[in-house]
Order: sequence, then C-alpha cells, then structure tokens
Amino acid sequence: MNALLVTRGDAKTERDALEQCVQWSQTAFSFHVAQTREEGLAILAAQKIDLVLLDSHVPMAGGGILQGKEFLVEFRHKGFKTTACMFSSNEQQNYNGCFSGAELAINKEKFLREFAEKKSFEEMDKLASLLNLVTICGR
Repeated sequence: MNALLVTRGDAKTERDALEQCVQWSQTAFSFHVAQTREEGLAILAAQKIDLVLLDSHVPMAGGGILQGKEFLVEFRHKGFKTTACMFSSNEQQNYNGCFSGAELAINKEKFLREFAEKKSFEEMDKLASLLNLVTICGR
C-alpha cells in the first residue's frame, strides 16, 4: 500500500517516524513525500495512493502557501477518494481539516516527540490504527 506525506517540514524526520509506525503497526506501506501542492497532486495522479497525510500548510511551486484543508478540498474535487489524515501541530488546522473531510487528525509535534522519546504512544497509536484500518478496508 502507498501513503503520501504532503509536508513543509523536515521530510526525513517525519518519514523516519512514519516508517517506524508502519513497522510497529505491522502494515506494509511505502511513503511518497511531496513538499508542494503540485508534487502532491502529481503523485496522486500517477500512483495508487491509499492514505494522504497533510500538513496544515502546503507550499505551492510558484510561491505562496495553501492551507492543508484547501489541498484536501482540491484533491477531493478532482475525484480522489483516498483516505486523508491531517498531520499538523496546529490543532485548529487539524480540526478544520477534519471538518473539510479528513478522516482523522494526528498532532505532528506530539507524534514526533513520541517517536524521539520512545514513550507515550497516543498519537502513534492513532496512526497505527488508521494504517491497519486502511489496510483492512483496502481504501
């Protein structure tokens, strides 16, 4: 299965933490990373993506920033039915993303702290549950 991380953050650290969560959940996900709106849409169009993790702000290739919820609305409007998860440290943006159609929100700051400290896995548990659910449902 394939997941897409659309982020403006430290993609390597985030990807490492996500891959650890995949191992922990005993699912088989490969992660693609996009750091702009255009990269994200191109990957969605070219690959079968089963899960999208969205940062609260998505850079655009020509400059400017698109809110994660706006990216979500755009890819839904283009017909992608991929499961979406807000992956942001901004709780208001996570809430707005869920209101706009994301199935779940993960607090990225807590998730990365849990990964670094190897303790208290509340956010990692949420993501592991989502990975398992997407695997079981095949969506």
